[in-house]
Amino acid sequence: MVGIEQIGRYEIIEEIGRGGMAVVYRAYDPTMHRDVAIKVMSTHLLGDETSKERFIQEARTIAALQHRAIVPVYDVGEQDGQPYLVMQYMPGGSLADQLDDGPVSNDVIQRTLDRIGSALDKVHKERLVHRDVKPANILFDADGQPYLVDFGIVKLARTTQLTLTNNVLGTPAYMSPEQFRNDDDVTGATDIYALGVVLFEMLTGRKPFQEETFWSMGNAHQSQEIPWISKIAPDLVTPELSKDYQAILERALAKHPEERYKLGAELARAFSDPAVGGMEARKALKDMESTQVHRVPDKTPVPQPDGPRWKMIVPGLAVLALFLVVGGYILFYLIPQLRGSSSEPESEVYSTISALAATLTGEAELAALSGIEQTATAVAAAKADAQASQTAAAAYETEAAQVVASATQETVEAEISQTASANETADAVVSQTTSAFVTDTAVPATDTLQPTYTPQPSYTPQPTNTPLPTQTPLPTQTPYPTATTAPTITPHSPSPPSNPQWREFGSTVRGEPLEVVKFGSGPNEIMLLGGLHAGFAPASVAIAEGLVNHFSDNPGEIPDSVSIYIVPSLNKDSRYDPGGWSGRANANGVDLNRNWDCDWKRDATWRGSKVDDSGGTVPFSEPETSALRDLFLQVNPDVVIIWGALYRDGLIAPGQCDRVTDTTRTSYALAGVFGSASGYAVSDYEEAADQVINGDVSNWLDKVDIPSFFVLLDDYEETDWRNNLEGVRALLAYYAD
Repeated sequence: MVGIEQIGRYEIIEEIGRGGMAVVYRAYDPTMHRDVAIKVMSTHLLGDETSKERFIQEARTIAALQHRAIVPVYDVGEQDGQPYLVMQYMPGGSLADQLDDGPVSNDVIQRTLDRIGSALDKVHKERLVHRDVKPANILFDADGQPYLVDFGIVKLARTTQLTLTNNVLGTPAYMSPEQFRNDDDVTGATDIYALGVVLFEMLTGRKPFQEETFWSMGNAHQSQEIPWISKIAPDLVTPELSKDYQAILERALAKHPEERYKLGAELARAFSDPAVGGMEARKALKDMESTQVHRVPDKTPVPQPDGPRWKMIVPGLAVLALFLVVGGYILFYLIPQLRGSSSEPESEVYSTISALAATLTGEAELAALSGIEQTATAVAAAKADAQASQTAAAAYETEAAQVVASATQETVEAEISQTASANETADAVVSQTTSAFVTDTAVPATDTLQPTYTPQPSYTPQPTNTPLPTQTPLPTQTPYPTATTAPTITPHSPSPPSNPQWREFGSTVRGEPLEVVKFGSGPNEIMLLGGLHAGFAPASVAIAEGLVNHFSDNPGEIPDSVSIYIVPSLNKDSRYDPGGWSGRANANGVDLNRNWDCDWKRDATWRGSKVDDSGGTVPFSEPETSALRDLFLQVNPDVVIIWGALYRDGLIAPGQCDRVTDTTRTSYALAGVFGSASGYAVSDYEEAADQVINGDVSNWLDKVDIPSFFVLLDDYEETDWRNNLEGVRALLAYYAD
């Protein structure tokens, strides 16, 4: 096809790319009146049936992958024995073209990660592996939207028929460690690794490893740590962002596939909020390390070409000679001395061996040996310093707690008058609410929203808890004391609790019913809320539903003095988007935890940035929040527990609006009861996360004198069921007669 002017019905305009397997032309389609890209197999490969099959497979693969970020194939054909593919033309060039000018903007990075990560997830869902993700294979359309192209070396997870024996497929700078080893079980994790390399390059303008040969590049990817981006591009990001980006990159570029992000969408989401993403990445790598047997990175060398072997033999002989000499001296001098018949002092033996070791291995090794003693001394000193620091920290914490307690006692009287005013406001609102909770109509649950839920083991009573203190010093960043044990729930036989009572208390924007279920009939009322951000934190819904199932199966665990109200899901209109914004918003695009009347803002903050109209037009503008507000004021529970996400290792965050009140102190004390049983720390979330929260439900509950706290899980989808159940049981025991 030298000097061709037409391929099929397509009129050739220009050549726009050439590689080892194909030539790409820009052409005009007179039938559809549009420009297209035509990929034609190179002539030198026409006799290679494997390459031809791989070329045809690309067309089949793309045709089976219908995705918004995978370049579509319009037509397939053959001319003069050469197969060709007709695809969408991308006038925006490639990501490689943009990187020629250095790092790209965060907007381009985020758009690329969002779309290409999603495309790879689709590829992997179909049990395929791209194996050649790189900037040159990411093209942009006229609107700047990126597309994934070049599926020429895609691997089907079910077969390796098209993998060349004793050859490695891919582009070395972007290949994963397992690709260099030519593993048979290469999975989608290798594409996540390549996308991590692309992210590194988009951030810094260079690749993480700059090796010149295939072999040295392979060894670098398998054994070297990735460079710190703060050293490569110190002026591009702040130190804080640099640490978070580094953690995200370390997870994406982990040497072992199982330690990387499972989805491209996860990597994109982590980059969208680096503070949270970095925290999650550090936790994931730490958890992986703690749950696996200690291992070093796989340093299986990349196969080297044949060459002189004497260079390896000489050092081996030297080491062997060293062992023979040392062994001989031990045999002939040290052992006789131990028997009392040494012909040479022990110090002389050691000196002789040391001299021989220095001759054979060099003085550097002796220096290292002598340094062991110095290192041991340094370690001992460090341990002593650490013990001294711990003692000082304990003394400081004791002093700080005394200061807080003193200050709290002095301000109680001043706060009582302010609390009374707030109580009057709450009473006025309560008088305007609807009729009391209907307790004589039982509505059966129509579905179980936790399909994988399994009954939990029978309950084992916990040690008795100490009474609730009347003046509890408020913790700041210090975890709530873990020495306090959870109280005992005493099984009781008098009058079994009534059947679960379901009722609707409102509806969502789209008309979905909002339901609450009540267990028991005691005067001490506990309200449990899941699904405030149902799509963002599906685990919160799963916990609430799990509690409904648990207490339906185990009604005897509810003391006679307690009533439990459970709202399984408030935000039924939200999209399923764990960790993503759309999982928080209702059908009006309002965050249901930014619509409450405490520090409310129309353009509320989320993850440190303002989001337009995310707080609603006014407080309680949304049907979900106004209905829940009325339910709160109607029931006036003793405590409200709200599940959400995310905080590393979990966190219990008591509500507090403006000032510390008796309600705030009660919230902290009850949070401590839950925290002692669940193992979660107790702290103010805004201080712990260094974020301002507008219109928060728990803070509003504090404003109207209803104790409450958030339980922030350490995963969007995993429930940590056992620990949370123990926390609820501890509160039941506290309120038991």
